[in-house]
Amino acid sequence: GLDQAAAYIADQFAAAGLQPINGTYRQRWQATLPGQGHVALANIVGLIPGSNRSVSAEPVIVGAHYDHLGRDAQSGEYYPGADDNASGIAVMLEVAAKLSRAFTPQRPILFVAFTGEENGLLGSQYFVENPPGGFASEDFFAMINLDAVGRLEGRTLQVFATDSAYEWPYMAQGIGFTIGVEATFPAETIASSDHVSFLNAGVPAIHLFSGTH
Repeated sequence: GLDQAAAYIADQFAAAGLQPINGTYRQRWQATLPGQGHVALANIVGLIPGSNRSVSAEPVIVGAHYDHLGRDAQSGEYYPGADDNASGIAVMLEVAAKLSRAFTPQRPILFVAFTGEENGLLGSQYFVENPPGGFASEDFFAMINLDAVGRLEGRTLQVFATDSAYEWPYMAQGIGFTIGVEATFPAETIASSDHVSFLNAGVPAIHLFSGTH
């Protein structure tokens, strides 16, 4: 299932016109996981290049994880993965398609579907430690994490970690003025999602979240 999801996302990146990194959309590596042994993992990465050469090494990252918890080992029941996190992937793909068709950014935009988030942020941590395409993590400009955004339904959008950059709260307040969605900025952060890998590396990062259910 994970491989099928990865293939689907890579196909959608290609259809949207995103550029692959070093000839491929897959950032592959091997890991040994407790109880699972040696496994092959892959983030899916697509690029919209920037037009300003002075900031060409300082990308913005838009990310969402594509793994999910699956079946509960104790009860045998399935976790509902449509929100956590097919919703984030769906939003990321839509944004990628629209920006690729109608927007030329100053700096590069990297769209990344992370794997292994539910196993301890494996994919985002690997991405930060091993940036593809000659990028360096210390040059990452900012990161936006889309995780469980499918249950807004008139509720308030929660934007976590806005204290990681001076500009975030002002940008987030603009959501209400531009599209009429009220947003709040909780003081705490959700430490179990992929933006934390970037925060730990000193990269300004926020997490968009529509609430628990």
